[in-house]
Amino acid sequence: MKRRFPGIGIVWRLEFKRRKSGLNVGKVAPHYHLLVWNVPRKFDYKAERGKWISTRPGPEGSWELSVTVNDGQQRREVVRKGFQDRLGEWMSRNWYDVAGTGELKHYNSGTNVTELESTEQVFYYVSKYLGKVEEDLPCPYPGRFWGIVNPANMPKGKRVVLKCTGKQVAQIMRWMRRYIHAVTQRRYRFNRWSMSCLCNAGFWAECLERARVEVQVSSVWCPYLVSQPSEPGRGG
Repeated sequence: MKRRFPGIGIVWRLEFKRRKSGLNVGKVAPHYHLLVWNVPRKFDYKAERGKWISTRPGPEGSWELSVTVNDGQQRREVVRKGFQDRLGEWMSRNWYDVAGTGELKHYNSGTNVTELESTEQVFYYVSKYLGKVEEDLPCPYPGRFWGIVNPANMPKGKRVVLKCTGKQVAQIMRWMRRYIHAVTQRRYRFNRWSMSCLCNAGFWAECLERARVEVQVSSVWCPYLVSQPSEPGRGG
């Protein structure tokens, strides 16, 4: 992908999934998730020549896509024609060539490309797939299972630091624990002094203002709360 799209930015995550069908049912297999930037949905063809796939110029400005398939003991060639390449098609044939199985089902369903149209969709995908806790591991130490490619080509948000009291931090962390549990439907053990969450930061900035108001109201209408020891937390 770096060779074909030099301006690309990628966040990748390796997930281990247990197969539910086929000859390898029950076995753990690698499954990759990628978030990519600066890649068009459609683009011009380029000549490719692999063991199982190839693209070459055809008549009248068209291109021919050749896919070699192992059909039992025989090899046959499936030829398609097109005028413009597509990201989903490009991913399918290149992954098929990398896998090298010769099975047409790996070409047809080995990859899936979806365009994320909003920030909320990005947060949903990251929280559901990229942030998933592994349950099925092929070995105790599988090695590196996530990474970033060409970080300079990825958009970056502006870091905003909001000052708050220990009481406000404790309240916001309670809300964050409830939020994470509601989204993931899992319970985690959290650090008492800090917490991270992939979501819309503006939402938690609003929560901070709400926590400030609640603290002010408590200090006015419930004076006995002020004399209580402050709850664990620190400003940040």
